[in-house]
Amino acid sequence: SRRDGPQAKKLLVKCLYVPYIGELNTVSNSFHTRIDIDLAWELDSGDEQSFLASPESYQPSFVPSLVAHNARDADITIVRTAAGGEYQIASRLNCARIRVEAHFLQMFELLNFPLDIQNLTMVITLSFTDTSRAYFEVPDSDYFVVLRRYWAIPEWRLVNLTARVTEESGFSQIVASMQVERRPETYIFKNVLLGLVLNASTLIVFLDPDFSSRVATLLTLLLAHTALLFVVQSMLPQTPEMTLLDKFMSSSYLLAWVSGVLVVFVEMRKSADRDRDLSNDNTTAFEVVSGKTNFTAFLINGCVLGVHTLVFLLMATHARKTEQKKKSRSHIERNCSTGEQSPMTFGSRTRALGTEQLARSKIQQTSAL
Repeated sequence: SRRDGPQAKKLLVKCLYVPYIGELNTVSNSFHTRIDIDLAWELDSGDEQSFLASPESYQPSFVPSLVAHNARDADITIVRTAAGGEYQIASRLNCARIRVEAHFLQMFELLNFPLDIQNLTMVITLSFTDTSRAYFEVPDSDYFVVLRRYWAIPEWRLVNLTARVTEESGFSQIVASMQVERRPETYIFKNVLLGLVLNASTLIVFLDPDFSSRVATLLTLLLAHTALLFVVQSMLPQTPEMTLLDKFMSSSYLLAWVSGVLVVFVEMRKSADRDRDLSNDNTTAFEVVSGKTNFTAFLINGCVLGVHTLVFLLMATHARKTEQKKKSRSHIERNCSTGEQSPMTFGSRTRALGTEQLARSKIQQTSAL
């Protein structure tokens, strides 16, 4: 392997530390966070003497340069030590903490919104240093830590952590993924329940004997559905497929259309019966037949409403089960099985180094490094 060359530096990833997630924006397909990477590597000749001579200005012979591969507006800095320098020597190893703060790009999977589970992936690679000169290596112990004390995305909860070292185009890189699950309660109470109430309101039109009032009520319900649909779409990017909530909102239009067809049918039937019965001076028969026709339309509309609600509940149950399966299979594993590493990395193929270790999950809630 190229990383077995005599000049190859082994960069031990001692810790990946995420102190906060500041933003998760599904419209721009990005999330904002900071990750601190603790690295350690072997000394070169003369490094120890240089450190003892001037700890605050010490710089090793070899200095790794990192790039956030799937990020924009990345700010990469080296955290200074207590002595004031950027590098130090501990246990006869060069040590440095490299801080990456950026908006990471992530193509979110929104098909089952708002029951979705997303993977927030950060790809950190070595710049201008291929595996013949340096490569990452991870320890067997826990090394990926996420602090939830300053969690700035209350809509989401953290469910899983995975991290691994991979190689792409001859360069070693760290792929760290935080799996988060959306809390759907807000959308259920503000969108789904409101939509169900609007759907049920279509039954009201059959209680009004005036045809023009029925039409006005239906138009008002359609306008309310339209406003609700615009609210939902403002939360999501343009996707080639309809989300679960989109399907519910769009099918609600169909339900209002069915109600409109039934209203027109009842009015036409009433007009025909009125002309026939009034010509025979049989107003009582007209009222009875008209009442039965109206009640039949009411029952048909109620049955369509019940079927619509049942189908949506079945679709939501299936979507929930589909998303929950993601918890048992990490984002990295799923992407590698298709030959892709992660979104926004130009579709390049990737292969794992060594034993393809996955980091053990460790979510720290109350203490920081």
